Amino acid sequence: MCQVDETDMGLSLLQRIEYRAGTVLPLSARTARSRRGILSVTFDDFPRSAWQVGGELLGAVDGRATYYVAGRFHDTAVDGAPYFTSRDLIDLVAAGHELGCHSFDHQSALKVRLSSYMASVRRNADFVSSILPGYHLRSHAFPYGQVRVANRLALRGKFAAQRGIETPRKLDRFDPTHLRAGALEARREGQIDWPRLIEEAARSGGWLVLFTHGLRSRPSPYDAQPKVLEGILRRAQNEGLEILPVGEALDRVQAGP
Repeated sequence: MCQVDETDMGLSLLQRIEYRAGTVLPLSARTARSRRGILSVTFDDFPRSAWQVGGELLGAVDGRATYYVAGRFHDTAVDGAPYFTSRDLIDLVAAGHELGCHSFDHQSALKVRLSSYMASVRRNADFVSSILPGYHLRSHAFPYGQVRVANRLALRGKFAAQRGIETPRKLDRFDPTHLRAGALEARREGQIDWPRLIEEAARSGGWLVLFTHGLRSRPSPYDAQPKVLEGILRRAQNEGLEILPVGEALDRVQAGP
């Protein structure tokens, strides 16, 4: 898989400072309020298993997800794992799921010029439009979770929401230019107390976002086991949370209960 820690990518000191500022500086802090609380499940890149397995798991709880597409992975395989096809994009949208932007080239915002990053975002939109004419990408997820303030500002007018990979804190507060999201990955198993966060979302009417990549019984470090996601979805359903794509969830929490 392509997700790695920022410390594994040889960031310079300046890039680390930019990354830190990009993740902590509030640009548009808001209060999240919904009647039941919301869980948003998101898949990055994305491997076919995210749709083939994840779509079935979500359907069982009447949930829908956001799939962040990076066009460079179309019809490819990474470490033996097949990635999405054109048919997958058509079918998942028809099933009520959402497509989001992950840039075309899947490059770190800290590693390329802003102009190059924005060109990759535009290329990704063109790629999606070539398969789904007229489809509008409402949200964006930063590859590797690596964020710069300049990119957040530049993308603010293009996307209703931008997602990172910082662990959620207060679920009744959010910044649409940098949504925090918990990692559901094998390499981080046990690091996040999902039952507690789900209960908090239900109690506060807040918004919980999680991300992963593929779903495999023998997962890579960046995938999740299907049974783990299934358990989270079942708990969310039992707590009364709505399981909604990012764009729809954003509309809901901004409208209020």
